[in-house]
Amino acid sequence: DGGCGQGPDFPVVGRYLARFVPRDPDGSVTEFGDLAARGCGRQALAYLKADVDNLGLMFSAGFTGSARDRRSISRLTTLSRSLEVFFSGYVQCLTAEADDVYTVYAGGDDLLLVGPWDRLVRFALCLRQEFGRYTCENPSWSMSAGLVLVGDKTPVLLAVQEADRRLEAAKAWPGRDVLPWSADWHPKMDEDPGKDRLVAFGTALPWQRATEALDRGEALLRWLGEGALSTAQVRRLLDYASLFQKWQRTGDVWCLRYAPMLVYDVRRNWKQAPREAREWAGSLSLRDSADMPILRFACEYALNGARSDEEERAKP
Repeated sequence: DGGCGQGPDFPVVGRYLARFVPRDPDGSVTEFGDLAARGCGRQALAYLKADVDNLGLMFSAGFTGSARDRRSISRLTTLSRSLEVFFSGYVQCLTAEADDVYTVYAGGDDLLLVGPWDRLVRFALCLRQEFGRYTCENPSWSMSAGLVLVGDKTPVLLAVQEADRRLEAAKAWPGRDVLPWSADWHPKMDEDPGKDRLVAFGTALPWQRATEALDRGEALLRWLGEGALSTAQVRRLLDYASLFQKWQRTGDVWCLRYAPMLVYDVRRNWKQAPREAREWAGSLSLRDSADMPILRFACEYALNGARSDEEERAKP
């Protein structure tokens, strides 16, 4: 205490630390198997890896302009500390409020989180929204993220590698359109990397479209839960989405046969479906359908959410 009872005789600087982990009622840390069981339908974990886009550029050029160079040690330090406050301080608040998101690390300008698959999908969208609020919706500030679903016994390092591959794609995929993602395909770089994306469920989406895709996935899941649709109907939609994505990757016009197949399917097999669902499914066959690019995301979300206990026990 420095010998006088007034505290240490060296400087002490406080800092935020994101370290929240879910706990059981007895206070012990929740194991991954129990954490996965909290998800809807499929008992799986999601790993979310995210970081700020163009941070080096922001530090090197963010304080310069046509008028004068405003760079200084104090401004650069303040910017660095502001990011630390968000990723170490505010993220701690968000994870504590969610109550089921495990913080592997969060600080500086990036993070790695683990949680029940469906809740972490929603958390990713909440995180981007809160980061936008924190930066006053400044378009110069953006965030990219990769999310992967795995079993609760998947080695952590392997899961992190898969999340990292998706994060790299989120930063590298060109333009602002919704594009397919696969480990063995890379789009032609006709445009600069769009960044500010989420890559999940085989799809690279700008955050606004990711919100739309989640809304559509939850609508499909609701119809499945109500018995208005069958999993077979949604699986066929997933097949059409796969054909559409193959056309996006290869340009093979034979893949466009998904459109007449979809029309035939809806007319024959969707007669008992709610009118809203029937009209939406029929609109997917239109050339300018806005939902076709996000269909794979929506279908995979709904099918994972609707997986029964029997299917879960029977999975390899």
